[in-house]
Amino acid sequence: MLKGGVAGFGWAGQDLVKWIRKNYAGQADIVAACNRGAERLAVARDTFGLRTTHDICELCSWDLDFLCVMSTSYAHKEQVLAGAEAGLAMFVEKPIALTLEDADEMIEAVEGRKLANVVNYTLRHTPLFYEIKRLIDEDFFGPIQTIFCEMWRGRDLWANGMRYKVMVHPDEFGTWLLHHMCHALDLVYWMAGPYDHIYCTTNTTKPDSTDEETMWSVGKLKSGATFQVSDSATGLVRETFGLQGLKRSLWCENRDELLRCFVKEEGKQLQFGEPIQIGQMGGGGMGVQHLMEVLLEGKPPRATLRDARHSLAAAIAAKRSSLENRPVFLSELGEK
Repeated sequence: MLKGGVAGFGWAGQDLVKWIRKNYAGQADIVAACNRGAERLAVARDTFGLRTTHDICELCSWDLDFLCVMSTSYAHKEQVLAGAEAGLAMFVEKPIALTLEDADEMIEAVEGRKLANVVNYTLRHTPLFYEIKRLIDEDFFGPIQTIFCEMWRGRDLWANGMRYKVMVHPDEFGTWLLHHMCHALDLVYWMAGPYDHIYCTTNTTKPDSTDEETMWSVGKLKSGATFQVSDSATGLVRETFGLQGLKRSLWCENRDELLRCFVKEEGKQLQFGEPIQIGQMGGGGMGVQHLMEVLLEGKPPRATLRDARHSLAAAIAAKRSSLENRPVFLSELGEK
């Protein structure tokens, strides 16, 4: 049986343990946890029966097969480097780091040791989007002309009293743009290829701050396709995704706990599957399931640290664009 450790034991780390124990009993288990706070370490020890420590190097010295990095973003580099030094396969939360320099150190450490690694970009692991990606690769839509992804997270605004942890501790999480809009940026990249340039404008109700709560970005991909990506921490809960190809176009909307997708071809509007409950998309455990597929079945990883580097670069470019009020080319960040 594969034995894993988890770094960061907040709700995400706790859910991960529950999911693995429910779905992979006898094949894999989380047996140890590392956390900086004593309260959550006590939960790991007393509620989940895990061996615990505050020290990531101590955790990685135990008899483990894989490490799940579920901590805040600023801590990812130290934990990935410790896991790599111990020769552990890894599951890493997004964004993988807050700087490209940190990301490069992590990639070098993991790839240099040829360690399996999966990044939890959950949209890549959602069955619906995986199916859309398959259709794109099979040229079902033809060359993509434009692609968009819009996300409304349902957290509310600082001015309304919301004190979501990303807004309270941007130095740890990387602000909303890096922490959450990276999902949409990564989905567009995965579906249609790397970014060429990005223009992003943002808004916030947090006084004397550039910590964005609403953000809109547009630009072009290397392929020449245009894109639009937006995100918001406001009270609405809604996700929209679509693309226009030369052969067919696609539109999907996730609202009111239903997902609806439609395909349009030659002037006809054809329904792309019946509306389905959100749970049928896969839910939060799909990234962990993919990790198990990689470790237990030898499947190739769908999202690696190297894949996630370009998504991080796109988010950093969007942040720079919002501060400098100009389009930012990914080549300015060293992206080819």
